[in-house]
Amino acid sequence: MKHLMIIALFTFGLMNCAKTSSESNQERLETLELSKRTADSLNAIAEIRIADSLSTVAAQESGQLSSGSASGSENAVATANTTPAAPAKKKWSNKKKGVVIGAASGAITGAVVGKKPVKGALIGTAVGGGVGLAAGAILDKKENNK
Repeated sequence: MKHLMIIALFTFGLMNCAKTSSESNQERLETLELSKRTADSLNAIAEIRIADSLSTVAAQESGQLSSGSASGSENAVATANTTPAAPAKKKWSNKKKGVVIGAASGAITGAVVGKKPVKGALIGTAVGGGVGLAAGAILDKKENNK
């Protein structure tokens, strides 16, 4: 019965991981849509700036525009162009990923294999976290050398 409960918990954990990946796909789609809208708005601002420049040149050639009103339209365009950038999402380092994955798998393995499930889970968590940290550090070192 104990093994059945552990297998059920492990399966539930894997199902949650699958949900997380689909949620991250949804976040990626939202980010892509946001970047498309940002690009469209920047293109629209550029088109407005070009149209204003052309109308300013045409008005100056015809002598209808004073120098004060030309700078006003440029200031309006300049303030519209300074939109704050969205903060970049931080990625987890390989060390952090290794610790989390190693500790989780160590806890599950320790609870299943050990004679005392709680003690086995604690020892498995510590050992798995340490191994995961070491593996993540090696991967981070390889990425930094490239």
